Amino acid sequence: MTTAVIAVAAKRGVADLIAAAPKTADQLARETKTHAPSLRRLLSFLTSVGIFTENAAGKYEQTALSETLRAEAPKSLRGWAVMAASDWNWRP
Repeated sequence: MTTAVIAVAAKRGVADLIAAAPKTADQLARETKTHAPSLRRLLSFLTSVGIFTENAAGKYEQTALSETLRAEAPKSLRGWAVMAASDWNWRP
């Protein structure tokens, strides 16, 4: 399940969106054109495994792990994360 959830965040570019500044789940939902309550649950799960952190204002921030999901990061694993949960890889 963790792989699939990371892949969704990578596909939607969440790490790229919060790279400049922390954002709330509602802000991220608008920018990714996703269902806000569902995205909030996804972010909560990713926070529980150390991919993101949530500050006191309810905004999500980068961690060292989420940095690797940024498209332009020097050692980006974004493509790998998307591939790992792709249907052709996941189903077998």
